[in-house]
Amino acid sequence: MIRAMLCNPPKRTSLAIIENDMPVDYDMLVQKTAAIQRELLMFDAEHVAVFLPNSSDYIAALCAALMCGKTVVPVHATLTSFEITHLLQRTSTHVIVTCTALGTVLQHTNTANAELLQDVHIVYADQCVMDKHNKTELITVEVGKDYPMILSSTSGSTGDSKIVTLSENNIIASLTGFMDKLQLKRCDQARFIVATPFTSIYGLMVISLCLVHGFPIIITPEPFTLNMFYRVVQEYQVTHYEGGTVLLLMMEQTAQRSIPYDISSLKKVGFGGSKVSQETILVLRKAFPTITFAQGYGMTEASPLISKNTSAAIEKTGSVGTAITGGEIAIDIAGSITKAPYTEGEIVVSGPNVMLGYYNNPEATSEIIRNGYLYTGDMGYLDEDGFLYICGRKKNIIIVRGHNVFPEEIESCLLNSLLVKDCVVYGQSEDLGDEIICADIIPAHFQVQVEDIQRYLTSHLANYKSPHRIQFVDHIKKVASGKNERKK
Repeated sequence: MIRAMLCNPPKRTSLAIIENDMPVDYDMLVQKTAAIQRELLMFDAEHVAVFLPNSSDYIAALCAALMCGKTVVPVHATLTSFEITHLLQRTSTHVIVTCTALGTVLQHTNTANAELLQDVHIVYADQCVMDKHNKTELITVEVGKDYPMILSSTSGSTGDSKIVTLSENNIIASLTGFMDKLQLKRCDQARFIVATPFTSIYGLMVISLCLVHGFPIIITPEPFTLNMFYRVVQEYQVTHYEGGTVLLLMMEQTAQRSIPYDISSLKKVGFGGSKVSQETILVLRKAFPTITFAQGYGMTEASPLISKNTSAAIEKTGSVGTAITGGEIAIDIAGSITKAPYTEGEIVVSGPNVMLGYYNNPEATSEIIRNGYLYTGDMGYLDEDGFLYICGRKKNIIIVRGHNVFPEEIESCLLNSLLVKDCVVYGQSEDLGDEIICADIIPAHFQVQVEDIQRYLTSHLANYKSPHRIQFVDHIKKVASGKNERKK
């Protein structure tokens, strides 16, 4: 299904991708895929890394490797040569597909890295020659659907990254659940803006959905702006957006203004990765009544989708939805698994979307998968209808005078204030062992003062949740997935 997703395109002349306002039909995509595939077939390699930005070349390289029966190692386009070399070494990968522009990153390396890269074969996607005169036939190497298809590095926001092994069946389970939540059919005239890294499992799931069902993919130019988003929606009659939460925050800030574009084609805005406050979603629903804002929840280890909320009910606005088809969500409390409503504990999930395990790390696998359940590390609860509500990360909990405080809740409140452009909240131990709440904040504009933020928090959070220390910073470090690096 996924490995062979280019074997039966709708029509060779059908639109597959719009990249920087340039159309790419299936014929062009198949030709590029075949050109890269011819290069990859020269190497007897089990794993192939793909080191490219979001582009048609990335999709072609991904498809070429998968159809060769290879296991793909996605490499985020912002990684340094040191990080790339380390990832290739950990996954025993000796072939990497990149482009001329990013190839220079592999050349700018120290002596130790250079020695490791000597055994790595580099294929430049932009130099692979397409055969435009002959009908191109793609080669499909059959492998089992439970065979490793993707080796994906987790975010590692605290420096503890692992390599997640996912099979084709894992991704199919997630993709099927995603399709059901969106209530999409192959015959629908859907067009997707995919504004998430293709190297993420979220990105892989969405582009796989589009290629399997013939939905055009719109790759937005950088930098991503609200004006650009509205223009692209109007120009290409976009129906769906899938990406991060930054779009919602931008839409909220301008919700009361008129839009000089016709965005009536936009039906669903799907998002995940960071929590968005219930207040923000309610504001957006009122301002854009014809758009469904669908918050999702997932993790790489779940291929990635666990749940998605497409409910129109106001009382469910703060939820991340119910479990996908074939999946189960429960709550662990001191080793006891329950689905009792409003019982807070660690979220555990099971289903065919749960990973094969961590690559070459059985100990870590046995820690996170126990008794048939994947332990997410997130705290939350279910309501009487099975809707899931996220409280925060188990490891991120800050203990303040005996109270459990989730930094994600404070970050969501700060971002909702419109005084803050970005922030990260963390705990810091005092001499007597107590923890205090600290917040590093990038203010929304130069006029914002610490006192303004403190006044807002006082009226929106309980006293024990308000940060004791607030400092303005110019930059907040990100991990490869785009999330803020969580301070210990």
